[in-house]
Amino acid sequence: MARNYASGLVTGVAISLAAALFAPLWRPALYRWGRPLAKGAVKQGLIAYELGRERVAEMGEAVSDLVAEAQVELAAEGASEGSQDQAEARGSG
Repeated sequence: MARNYASGLVTGVAISLAAALFAPLWRPALYRWGRPLAKGAVKQGLIAYELGRERVAEMGEAVSDLVAEAQVELAAEGASEGSQDQAEARGSG
């Protein structure tokens, strides 16, 4: 098992050295292609964030409307029950 670790370590060091040695070759290509790709990913992330924010705001508004409607209905039911109780009290008195 220690031998596998050593061979993996040697491979990792060799790859790192090769990458550092050839950095002048691959770094400009990375900047040339990587930057526009990264910028595009960030832009798409911002678009998704804004869309999600709008959707959550719409859902919040819908829930707020439902709560308001439920409160109005409860108030109306309470008022009608109160008037029925008063009518029954008058009728039995």
